[in-house]
Amino acid sequence: MRYFSTQPEAEAWVCQALLLIGQGLPLAGTLVSLVVYFTSWLERISPSLRPKTQIQYEQVVNKHILPSLGHLSLQELKADQIQELYRLKRQAGCGHRTLSLINGILYHALEDAVAYGLIFRNPVRQIPKLRQPYHEQKVLSLDQVKVFLQVCQGTRWEALFCLAITSGMRAGELLGLLWSDIDWERGRLKVLRQLQRIPSQGLIYSEPKTVSSRRNISLGSEMM
Repeated sequence: MRYFSTQPEAEAWVCQALLLIGQGLPLAGTLVSLVVYFTSWLERISPSLRPKTQIQYEQVVNKHILPSLGHLSLQELKADQIQELYRLKRQAGCGHRTLSLINGILYHALEDAVAYGLIFRNPVRQIPKLRQPYHEQKVLSLDQVKVFLQVCQGTRWEALFCLAITSGMRAGELLGLLWSDIDWERGRLKVLRQLQRIPSQGLIYSEPKTVSSRRNISLGSEMM
């Protein structure tokens, strides 16, 4: 259902909708709101998402996208409105990671809308790529690593910290290891899972982040 302040506004919308339908756009493409579309889109893709990713998507959509754009229909959404959303989010203090998540979710959701025939083109494609600010990566020097490992000696965390430094594994991967993952004869371990904290569920084991994250890591004799 659509509502308008005046009869001329309603008539103008009807004419525009009929024009779009004549060009091949289905009626749903002129009517469905972003609230309705994103709600159904999230339900549709949720089985393919990891639990933490699903929660993250829902938070981004409900906190950042719909409060600003939810009153629009799919057909009304334009590139300049999306850019204005990014400007307001930067002004509100959102960092590059949050903006990238908003941009990525909008892009994939609207690509699906194009594939479903609900819109002709994806407005996110018209927006320049977000620039990543440069941050110099801070790492420990060799001397700092030696001091760190000396301090760790004899503690219950010694093996964990030594493995973190020598293997480069992520924290979730380290905490997801089981004794059965270690190949004592070949001196290596298998990364098969990671430990994640999921809101309202607590700590759970989940699949590695990517296919390449499932890997074998060779360990030196000292580490073994």
